[in-house]
Amino acid sequence: MAKKILIVDDEEEIRAELAGYLQHKGYEVEEAADGLEALEKFEASPADAVIGDMKMPRCPGDELTRRLRAVDPDLPVIILTGHYTNADVESARKAGATAVLKKPARLSELRRLLEHLTEAPEG
Repeated sequence: MAKKILIVDDEEEIRAELAGYLQHKGYEVEEAADGLEALEKFEASPADAVIGDMKMPRCPGDELTRRLRAVDPDLPVIILTGHYTNADVESARKAGATAVLKKPARLSELRRLLEHLTEAPEG
């Protein structure tokens, strides 16, 4: 069964690029334009991992991460940021982000990270 990835970014072009690439690699993909929409979609149909932007209106990536962690403490959350500052990275990590990557993220690196984070435990 395909792993479901929720992509959250206020820039439609970025969502479309990530979604197209991940779908081509066999992932099921859902998209949201901001953190609040992502929370609604996650509540209705949980994902195996979330890729979110740090800077978004209504609910930025660090707040989204905190709120997702309250629902599912083990959920892999990858935050992408175009403003890769120490403050942004620290804020995302404190919120519980599994990884923080600089935009534009290399798609192959993102896929490898997703494969690692969403692989089924052995046993």
